[in-house]
Amino acid sequence: MRKAVVSWVLCGMVVAGPGALAQGPGASPPAGPGAPGFDAGGPPAHGLQPPPPPDPVLGPARFALMGLDLAPEQRTKIHAILDAALQGGLGDVVRSFEDARRAVEIGVWDPASSTEPADAALRQLEAAGRRLLDARRTLARDLLSVLDEGQRRELLEIIHQPPPRRPA
Repeated sequence: MRKAVVSWVLCGMVVAGPGALAQGPGASPPAGPGAPGFDAGGPPAHGLQPPPPPDPVLGPARFALMGLDLAPEQRTKIHAILDAALQGGLGDVVRSFEDARRAVEIGVWDPASSTEPADAALRQLEAAGRRLLDARRTLARDLLSVLDEGQRRELLEIIHQPPPRRPA
C-alpha cells in the first residue's frame, strides 16, 4: 500500500505541474515564528535548513517532466510506468540506498565509529548505488519511450542545465 501511495504522489508531481511541488514531498518547510527550527520568533535555532536531497527516483527529470506539455495519454502512461517500477521493487532499491547512505553518515560523524564499520558502510553504499543506477536507467528508458522526439530533446536540455548555485 505504501508503495502505491508513493507512486501516486510521484506521478502527481510529474503530471500536475509546478503547483504540485508547493505542498508535495521536498516542499520548503514553513518559515517564520512557530515553524520548526524557530524559537520565540527569532532566527532558526540551528542555522539554515539544507535543501532537500535530490529525488532518488527521477532526479532532475522530475522537474523536467513537469515542464513538458504532455498529452493526457502520455500522463496515463507515465503514471503506469512509475507505478509498475515502484511496485516492481524500485521503492525497495531506493530505501536500501538511503539506508546505506545514512550508515555512511553515521560512520563519518559518530566519534565512536572506527574505520572498519565506515568502510563496510561505504561498500554497501557503492553496491546500493549500482542497483539504484541500474533501476533508474530502466525507468528512464521506459519513460523516454512515452515522449516524442521534441519532448525528449526538451527534457534533456532541462536536465543538462546546471543546478542553481547556493550563495557562498
